[in-house]
Amino acid sequence: MSEFDIQTLKEITEVATSALKSTERGVSLVGTVKGLFEKSEAAGNSDLKARVSELSAQVTDAALANTKLKLQLAELLNELNEQKARNDKLARYELTERKSGSFVLKLRQEQQGNEPMHSICPNCADRRKHIVLQPKYHGMGTFNLVCPDCEADFGHLRSVPYDVA
Repeated sequence: MSEFDIQTLKEITEVATSALKSTERGVSLVGTVKGLFEKSEAAGNSDLKARVSELSAQVTDAALANTKLKLQLAELLNELNEQKARNDKLARYELTERKSGSFVLKLRQEQQGNEPMHSICPNCADRRKHIVLQPKYHGMGTFNLVCPDCEADFGHLRSVPYDVA
């Protein structure tokens, strides 16, 4: 990933959370100060009341902005996690040129595990879809390798449907 990765985003989220808590404490403090002024002799000073009300409104606006920032950062973190998962899944494949001249994303040998060897459609992979290519009978004992989703044809597969190389 780039320099702006998941760890950086987590740190920014922690800062936003801390700022939100500080703002919430500020809102509480402004409320306390406002309550004190209303009970004291200074309650008669309309200019002071106006300033305290203005400060209270500004602190409330800051708290709302911090909450919105925290939500946006959480959404961005979720999106970044999803992108990383897609990239990790795609990294299991390598772009391979077939004998027909077309290109497919073939599962790397070291990634096979218990899965059968297969290829996925590069067109669909660009659209964030994971579509395994399938043999399609073309008559006279021949099969082509095709994508069942976008119907891209990746050329002659020979006469045996399970050879995806």
